[in-house]
Amino acid sequence: PADTAWALVIDERTLDIATASDRGRQQLLAVARVCKAVICCRARPDQKAAMVTLIREGVPGSHTLAIGDGANDVDMIQTAHVGVGIVGAEGVQAA
Repeated sequence: PADTAWALVIDERTLDIATASDRGRQQLLAVARVCKAVICCRARPDQKAAMVTLIREGVPGSHTLAIGDGANDVDMIQTAHVGVGIVGAEGVQAA
């Protein structure tokens, strides 16, 4: 239905496959465009930042929010429109 909100949850292995080619990135972006949220879990730091960049550049009018709790999240947090660092078990690197 048109009033259904969708979210994409994607992990490291799937991101590797989806971003291995221009066609894959375009297909990933097409899915992301119809979602209210895109969540990267268990992804590498470079993948997190790249996904934020893909959404920022490929979805006009989008607003990106990145939330992280460790040093591996810093690039993603700095790339997003809004970045939130949480003091977690890994320390205060992202705060």
